[in-house]
Amino acid sequence: MLEPVAWIVDGRFDPDLDRGLVHALHEAGLRWVRIREVEASLRHARLAAWRALWPAMLSVHGDPAAAVEGTALHDPEAAPPPESPGRPYGRSVHSVPAARAAFAAAADYVTFGHVWPTSSHPGREAAGIEALERVVTASDGPVRAIGGVCESRVADVRRTGACGFDVVSAIATAADPPASVGALLDAWRAAGN
Repeated sequence: MLEPVAWIVDGRFDPDLDRGLVHALHEAGLRWVRIREVEASLRHARLAAWRALWPAMLSVHGDPAAAVEGTALHDPEAAPPPESPGRPYGRSVHSVPAARAAFAAAADYVTFGHVWPTSSHPGREAAGIEALERVVTASDGPVRAIGGVCESRVADVRRTGACGFDVVSAIATAADPPASVGALLDAWRAAGN
């Protein structure tokens, strides 16, 4: 079973510099961190730091060689399928055909987006909640949402049948990141009742 919330971290957060926050995020209920770092040397350093500190699931974006030792792989939509990805293996998708192709190529889950406007993709039009629902309905496996997900939108994501969501800013820019994790998880649970 996939965790409902995954935090995608990049160069803005160095776990070595704030070990207390890493512990507090886990205590708040966060169980999945996905490392999305463009520069390979920095990605490997961040991954090593997270492996040393994080007691739960780790994924790395677009780097099959780094997806070893219990670290899962998450690929961009255009990446070729890896020979033996870590599990769970996920792919980013932007359409129903891409989601179907990802599951046909042995993805365990897909992440669809961006659902709402996001600072990660400025100037790009958001797909919308209806598009997420179409991908969920048409897919043969679990679909996650990404892009502009915040506490007030979690119930909308859950109503589509998505299995969870991924966030960047909802945790990274929060005044109190552990409280944000708790609020996101509470909203997810409340939407399921």
